[in-house]
Amino acid sequence: MERYSKYMPSEAFRTILRNFGKTIGLTELSADDDDYCCLSIDDHLILHLKYDPRNNDIVLFAELGHVDEEKKAGLYRLLLELNSSIEEAQGCTLAKLQDETIIALCYKEPFENIEQQRFEAIMKVFLETCETCLKKITEFSQGLLSVQSQSDKNKEPSRAESINDIPFGMRV
Repeated sequence: MERYSKYMPSEAFRTILRNFGKTIGLTELSADDDDYCCLSIDDHLILHLKYDPRNNDIVLFAELGHVDEEKKAGLYRLLLELNSSIEEAQGCTLAKLQDETIIALCYKEPFENIEQQRFEAIMKVFLETCETCLKKITEFSQGLLSVQSQSDKNKEPSRAESINDIPFGMRV
């Protein structure tokens, strides 16, 4: 279990990406000079990976769709609902990118926690979370899923029973 401590973080990020690429059959996978990499997955998901040297984090975000102005209020309720569900969001955050109409799923992991096996586990959970959220957003956009406001649901929000019930980070 190599933690890449012998490398500079930027170099280590590139090594992790190269190794991940080999694992998934993309032997040419690498980051650019800005420590950024973009993948198109199954022609319906765009995944961005970046090493952020300012915070020493690996940042993942995936484009899941666009905001439809006519359904904006309901879509924002859906995003809030998904964000508040531990099972759905898995420690990630759904958001509308600033000054854009793009809906994205975002996650960051402190680089100091990264080793190859953990990175690959994070990628697996992140991609599964993308698929779950993408399915819900698509169902909502097609009118197959309705979202009610919390006050319409007429129920009290659930409360954590202890500090251990509050999610921190991705469960891998």
